[in-house]
Amino acid sequence: MSTTYASSSGGVGASRGPAQHASTAGRADVSDLEEAILQLLPMHHEGKAPSYIDVSGPANPDDTVIRYDIPYAPGDPKRSLKLRKKLGYGVEERVVDPNVRVVIDSFITPRRWVDPETGVTWVQHASPFVSSRIEAADTQERLHRQLQAHQTRTTGTSPIRSLLVAECMLEVLRQVTAECWERGLLLQHVHSERVAAQEAHRHLFESRVGHAFRLALKGEKDVAKVEEDMRQLRQRVELLEKEEAELRQKCNEFEAYAEEQVLIANKKHSDALLKLKKEGAQKRAQLEQQLVIPAHLQ
Repeated sequence: MSTTYASSSGGVGASRGPAQHASTAGRADVSDLEEAILQLLPMHHEGKAPSYIDVSGPANPDDTVIRYDIPYAPGDPKRSLKLRKKLGYGVEERVVDPNVRVVIDSFITPRRWVDPETGVTWVQHASPFVSSRIEAADTQERLHRQLQAHQTRTTGTSPIRSLLVAECMLEVLRQVTAECWERGLLLQHVHSERVAAQEAHRHLFESRVGHAFRLALKGEKDVAKVEEDMRQLRQRVELLEKEEAELRQKCNEFEAYAEEQVLIANKKHSDALLKLKKEGAQKRAQLEQQLVIPAHLQ
C-alpha cells in the first residue's frame, strides 16, 4: 500500500475484527448493547446509521483531533500484519473489549476505503485503547492548533469552531469509553440529550425569528395599505373641498341675486306706493275743488 498511515496509539486489535476477540456469549452481549445504543443516540432515531463511512484514505492526525487506530484489511490479515510491521508495531496482544468497540463505533463511524493499486478494502476504527495523560494533553494542543489554523473567532458564532469542539468532544467520549464503556455510554447519553436540547432551542429561536420576520413583513404590508388608504382619503378630501368651494360660490351668487331681487322689489313697491300717494293727492285735490261752492253762487 503506497499511503503512509499514522497511529496515535500503540497497537490495535482493529487489525483483527471484534468478532475474533469475542465469544458467542460476548456477541450476544454486543448485539443487546447495540440495540441499547440505537435507542439512546439521536442520530439513530430515523434508522440505523451506516456501518462504515467511505473515504479516500486513512485519517490524517494533523487534520483531526480524534485518535484513530491503525488501519487493517478485513479480507487480508497478512497485509494488515505487514502494515503494522512497516509502522513499527508487532502483533497486537491487547484484547479489545467488544463493548468498547461497539460504543465507540456508535458515535465515531469507522472509515473504509479501497486501495486503487491493489483493490484491497481497508478499515480504520477509532482507537479503543485507554489514553494517557500525555495523549490527553496532546489532544488539547491539537485542538488549539486546529483553531488557530482555521482562524476561528473567539466570540460570537463560528461554525468551524463548533465543528472542531464537537470533534474534540467525540475524542473525549472515546477516551472515557476506552477506560470504562459503561461510563462512556452514560456520558454519550448525557451529551446526546444536551445536543438535542440545544437543537430544540435552535429550532425555537429560528421559529421565533421567522415569526418576527413574518410579523415585520405583515406590518410592512399593513403600513403600505394604510398609506394607500391615506392617499385615497386625501384625494377624497381634496374633491370634497373643491365641491364645497363650488357650493359656497353658488350660495354666494344666489345670496347676491336674492338681495338684488329684494332691492328691486322694494324699489318697485316704493315707486308704486309713491305713485298711489300722488294719485290719491291729485284725486283728493280734484274732489275738493269740485266740492268747493263757487263764490258767485253764494
